Amino acid sequence: MTHGGHKAAAGLKLNIDNLDSFREQFNKHVSENHTVTDKDLELAIDAEVRLQDVTRKAVLELSQLGPFGQSNPNPVFSAARIDLSEPPKTMGEGNRHLSIRVKQYGGSALRAIAFGKGEWAEELKKANPPFMISFAPNINRFRGRESVELRLIDWRIEEKSKL
Repeated sequence: MTHGGHKAAAGLKLNIDNLDSFREQFNKHVSENHTVTDKDLELAIDAEVRLQDVTRKAVLELSQLGPFGQSNPNPVFSAARIDLSEPPKTMGEGNRHLSIRVKQYGGSALRAIAFGKGEWAEELKKANPPFMISFAPNINRFRGRESVELRLIDWRIEEKSKL
């Protein structure tokens, strides 16, 4: 096994024959040495925004605050009163990832991707909008075209107002 990279890197290289043993030992070490705290479960939101304001120009301007990383994390936003403009879809090998199109009432739809969250598709199909979402915006460049895309971080059913 070899390892390297900067001090925050968790990269390593190991023989495939040792993968199961490594996974077992790693999981054992984490379960014995880390206690989940409330802070581990918190999601810091930088601002609540309207989806109509998440434009190509705004995302490009936001990218000038980078480079993003551990000491300068990607900005995270939330949006309320969200609906789906089409049924959720899974994608990728083993349907591991989620692809949805979200919109705020009266607005146009944006694509949102949640990597490793394919199981959310069924949950979203059963849930009733409106939703709240948290996301990091980016520009998707594909086949010479650019579009605003949201990296979906989390979602929940919006609580009904008690007014």
